[in-house]
Amino acid sequence: YFLIGMKYRTSFLPGTVINGNDVSGMTPAEVENLISEGIESYQLVLKERGDKTESIAGGDIRLEAEFDGTLEKIVENQNPNTWLMAKWSGNSYDIETMISYDEMMLAEKIGNLECMDEEKVIKPVDAYISEYVSGQGYSIVPEEEGNELNSDVVREKVGEAIQALRTEISLEEEGCYKNPVVRSDNDQLKERIDNLNRYVNVTVTYKFGDKREVLNGDIIHEWIAQGDGSGDISLDGVKSYVQTLATKYNTAYRAKNLKTSYGKEVTITRGNYGWRIDQ
Repeated sequence: YFLIGMKYRTSFLPGTVINGNDVSGMTPAEVENLISEGIESYQLVLKERGDKTESIAGGDIRLEAEFDGTLEKIVENQNPNTWLMAKWSGNSYDIETMISYDEMMLAEKIGNLECMDEEKVIKPVDAYISEYVSGQGYSIVPEEEGNELNSDVVREKVGEAIQALRTEISLEEEGCYKNPVVRSDNDQLKERIDNLNRYVNVTVTYKFGDKREVLNGDIIHEWIAQGDGSGDISLDGVKSYVQTLATKYNTAYRAKNLKTSYGKEVTITRGNYGWRIDQ
């Protein structure tokens, strides 16, 4: 029993698991080689919007393992004569495998990713108010997420993933994308839409004798000033409309054809007789 135990003076006890790897009977040097080999084949997959993926290989950034002596300390502190008990109970350890890589190479690799190509980048677009549609009024045009990435955040999150030797990272879940500032559920946007539609949904019928003039959203929407976001009615637009009515229906000071009592029609060119709109 003790003869077998002597083996574990320089190797890990049975049932020893380090960072998810069964290292029973292996020496620290052998474990380091095992981890180093894993790093040599390391590859980080980046999951992007649109079900696209790209990858960064460890060899692209000179990824290497650096150990701090923790493996050797575990072997030094274990009791070799407990090998039979350890075989059944086991021991599990999570150690920090020190990772080193060329940060300049990583930055260059990230910059050369297809998702960072400016020609293929679609910038996010804020939700906004549509143009006026006759009979419908205004509506909110939804935001567009786009696919523009924040390069600083990408470098930070990718670096953290590599340090943890993660094999996959979702740029969406890690908050690497730039997002629209204004979304469809924005309270101010909703309030503006309600105000605008309150104006354009008005219909007023003006009677001029047997003639009718209908004022509705098709005309009113041209009077709404949206530049400052207030959506107020422009008085200049109202004045122009009233002037148009006056030009069309005013009869005072204009020539009129009147039928005389003896049947003849005459034209009267002077006088203020007639209608005149108080603009």
